[in-house]
Amino acid sequence: MANKIVEKYDEFDNLIKVFPSIQDCVNEDGISDYLIRKKNSKKNMVNGAYYIILPHMPYYVKAICDWCGKEFDCQRFRTESRTNLFCGKKCEGQFRKSQTESNCICEVCGKPYHMKQSYIDRYESKYCSIECHRKAKKTYMKGEGNHQYGLKGDENPTWRSDERISYYGYKLIRCLDHPFKNCDDFVFEHRLVAEKYLLDDNNSTIIDGKKYLSSDFVAHHIDFDRLNNDVNNLMVMPKGEHMRLHDKLRRSDKELSEYCVKYNLDINAVKANMKNSPKYKKAKH
Repeated sequence: MANKIVEKYDEFDNLIKVFPSIQDCVNEDGISDYLIRKKNSKKNMVNGAYYIILPHMPYYVKAICDWCGKEFDCQRFRTESRTNLFCGKKCEGQFRKSQTESNCICEVCGKPYHMKQSYIDRYESKYCSIECHRKAKKTYMKGEGNHQYGLKGDENPTWRSDERISYYGYKLIRCLDHPFKNCDDFVFEHRLVAEKYLLDDNNSTIIDGKKYLSSDFVAHHIDFDRLNNDVNNLMVMPKGEHMRLHDKLRRSDKELSEYCVKYNLDINAVKANMKNSPKYKKAKH
């Protein structure tokens, strides 16, 4: 554009002056408006259009957020065309909220806020935020206020099954009255089998007149298959001894070979069962 001829015309389409370049047109003393004839490829005027040449303006300029007061880089055209400027969507949203009339009171924090009329008609409770709703829910859903309170097993609408497989690959059975059940009322099936067939005075504990496998003992899977809960595949041992056994067999092929010979096991099958353990995979990494 700098090397093109610029022709200045008046409002009656009369040629006033010709400039060798736009820069020379801009630098002309005493001239404030610069009109450039716009032409198409056939050298004809396009709708009689004229352009005013203005000094180059930066695309971004400094502006002050009307909500938080923070200085930020703003597109220049926004500063020229908008009444309010904001540094982000969050500030703009807060500003718009402040401009709306409050028509509700939060039942938790007592803060006045605005809610759509359709929401007011639809919901009886009024909360100004998700956090306040969560706090209220902890109160009215606690204990007997919960519509599923006291419903266990198949009596609960969210019930799926009395059996499941744990993250570590063990089978779990729902036992509502078991003293060692987890938070979901499940107990490892291999512990239940051990309590039925493998208890003695050393590894058992009595609770409410009934024998259970002591929490200091575990039921070890001899072939390392976590889903093989046959009584002949289980062996009760103290927790510390169980951990040392696993560590020894994992580290020493000789010890593992002797172990497989002792219990008449296929060493390749045992290795495969050991490698399928999430604990083993995590340790390898």
